Amino acid sequence: MRGSARVSILALGALALAGCASAYSRGETALRQGLYEDARRHFEEALERDVTRLDARLGLGIALYKAGAHAQAAQTLGRVASEAPRSADARLYLALSALRRHEDDDARREISALRDLGPHPRFTAQLERALTLIQTDLPDPVREFVAAALEDELEWMWAVREAQRLSRAFVGPAWILEWDHRGPSLPRPPYILP
Repeated sequence: MRGSARVSILALGALALAGCASAYSRGETALRQGLYEDARRHFEEALERDVTRLDARLGLGIALYKAGAHAQAAQTLGRVASEAPRSADARLYLALSALRRHEDDDARREISALRDLGPHPRFTAQLERALTLIQTDLPDPVREFVAAALEDELEWMWAVREAQRLSRAFVGPAWILEWDHRGPSLPRPPYILP
């Protein structure tokens, strides 16, 4: 194989990988913006390029759940949970899909599996309360309330973990060399105001 042909093949491979990441990133953005049909489409595109991406499959499952396609979401999320049994997101949205479909035994089983993963104590307490409520025949508005409360707790738990991770990160000073009409000035930390 000649050098230019090898470079072309490598360039095409890099473009394919970049496209996969782009589709996934667009899916994440659409999901955060509440554009669930767009998110679904982007995650499916990412999966067409690489069927092994569990993150894209998880995103697809969450987008399907948010769009109200609970049976499809359960099927997609069930595959994620079987391949990544410690995925709190997959377990929660699988439980919520079951809850919305009135499959309370499946919802309890998934919530119990999620609780057994050892999440934050506050989230564990919410899971326990949800398990107690699901023992009774819940009206749909209460099901929606339980689902929303558990989603909020998961978001809170991830926000706390991210804040803890960032607080442990080393943040060194970044120096800026300023330039004005007189020439360069002495460097100073960017957080000091003139």
